[in-house]
Amino acid sequence: MNIEATELNTLRDYVEAAPWGDIDASSVGVLYTMELLLNATATDAERWWDVAARVGFIDEFDVDWCDLHWLTSEEKLAWHAVLLRVLARDLGIAAEPGQPAVVSDDPTALVPTLVQISRIATGQTSDEQRRAA
Repeated sequence: MNIEATELNTLRDYVEAAPWGDIDASSVGVLYTMELLLNATATDAERWWDVAARVGFIDEFDVDWCDLHWLTSEEKLAWHAVLLRVLARDLGIAAEPGQPAVVSDDPTALVPTLVQISRIATGQTSDEQRRAA
């Protein structure tokens, strides 16, 4: 990717003006919320593949909004639980049932990128420094 000088200056201004302490707190909130949601829907997500096979869906993206009218509440919950895992993966968050959520080190995921920018912008370079703040 090639960023033009004017775009780089705009980006620098935006990064310098952003309230990184608040953004850092928000990213912690997103992480905790996703942890709660992932843990609460773990068994529902496991059920999705049985539901998909039974009703003829190839995967979670094969469901059209029109299909929601004839899915049962439990089938919808299973589908939502799987979509939540897709969202968590794309955000860069993972949580095993009963375990705390963790931020991946995937540089293409949103939350790890924001956490890294926040740490740089606030001068925090490690988890220990972050906890001490």
